[in-house]
Amino acid sequence: MSSDLHWTSVQNGLLLSGFFWGYLVGNFPGGILASRYGGRPILLGSMSLQIGLTLLSPLAARSGIYYFFFVRFLLGVVQGPLYPACQTILSRWLRSDERSRGNSMFDSGSYLSTAVSLGFGTKIMNALGSWSMMYYGCGVVCLLFLLVAFLRVESFPGEVEELEGEQAEEEVVDHAAEMRAALVTTTVSINRQNNKVVVVSNLAKGLFPWRELLLRKSIVAAIAGPTSINWSIYMFLTYLPLYAEQQLGLNSTDMGPLFVTPYVLSWIIGVLNSFLADYFIRSQLMSITNVRKLMQMVACLVMSAALLLLGSTSRSHVPVLLCFAIVAGGGITASGSTAVPMDLSIKYAGFIKGVANSIGTLGGALNPILVGFLLSTGGCPSEDLMGKNKTEALVEAHTKGCKGAWTQAFTIAAVISVAGGVTFLLLGSSVPIVLKEEKEEEEEEEEEEEQRAPLRSC
Repeated sequence: MSSDLHWTSVQNGLLLSGFFWGYLVGNFPGGILASRYGGRPILLGSMSLQIGLTLLSPLAARSGIYYFFFVRFLLGVVQGPLYPACQTILSRWLRSDERSRGNSMFDSGSYLSTAVSLGFGTKIMNALGSWSMMYYGCGVVCLLFLLVAFLRVESFPGEVEELEGEQAEEEVVDHAAEMRAALVTTTVSINRQNNKVVVVSNLAKGLFPWRELLLRKSIVAAIAGPTSINWSIYMFLTYLPLYAEQQLGLNSTDMGPLFVTPYVLSWIIGVLNSFLADYFIRSQLMSITNVRKLMQMVACLVMSAALLLLGSTSRSHVPVLLCFAIVAGGGITASGSTAVPMDLSIKYAGFIKGVANSIGTLGGALNPILVGFLLSTGGCPSEDLMGKNKTEALVEAHTKGCKGAWTQAFTIAAVISVAGGVTFLLLGSSVPIVLKEEKEEEEEEEEEEEQRAPLRSC
């Protein structure tokens, strides 16, 4: 695509960053909306807009670089609410000892789709001779997922339940107590006029307690952990094809196994690892906080070691190191820091996830620009030269300066990964936070319960 449209490395980096700038903007309001209105409407709206913009992308790219940047930016904005919406849904459906599996199955699914699109999508694109087909294919697949989500996804388990009579009231109150003990939130209200007990899922109302939430150490750690990992993940997503072509001498038809294998392994190991994490929590062998820290540190150390070795290893070892790095970042962290928003607050899980993703996406926005600058100043060939004269371009790619630029990019990513891991280790916690407003709500519920107790005994 870049060679066909004659984009330079700097222009390519700018265009790649366009999506992430939009994604950075979209996560924050997406988290607020999901916490207020539930995950389902936000999820369906986000997916619908993504389909339209994806199908529009080829026309925008051929119309000009600025049109394509704008469409990529908008695509990032509308995709931003996706993760906060799903985190909101999972937090209300899953117990504390199920969240690693739920988060991993959702999160690692994105890496499986990456493997499919990079592997099979590349073959289809080459067979049809048009990069536009990648966009149209992704749009159609997203439409199928939208239909499944519309038919199967609900924001809450038992959104509204109505029962009559005093016995029904006691059953619902007992059921709500069990759900609270399992960290599944509900609010019990009693309509005295109709003699009905109504159970509704808890949503955020009124002004958001910004200061009370964002100044907590546990939330700072929940932001730092994913941010440090995302830097490397976004770097691989945007620059792995270029690295494979320049440094490994692979063409687009030979890149399939290199792309597919790490992401498929990330999906498999991520899901298997989540069973282990939930087993530790369910059996009480470790606290939830320690499970999250263990998974995050394992991911951080494995990824950092692989990144540092990538800059100096021989060509034959690159696929193995890429597997380690991507599996660690994409699979293991799903049971680590990325699951923490659900642990900290069910009511505000979407909001916390939105803030964490907004800040974490800075890596996706800044990384392509920084890496593009390093490659340009290091004497690496441009995308345009790779398309016009690949032999000459590969000679430039194997100069000391170009290899050093790639090493610098990997080293910076490793340092950021370690910094985020240490921050999460020192400040991280999965102990549910109790805000001032929630304390007041609990006190009011206790008072109502005390008032109802004498009536039950009569």
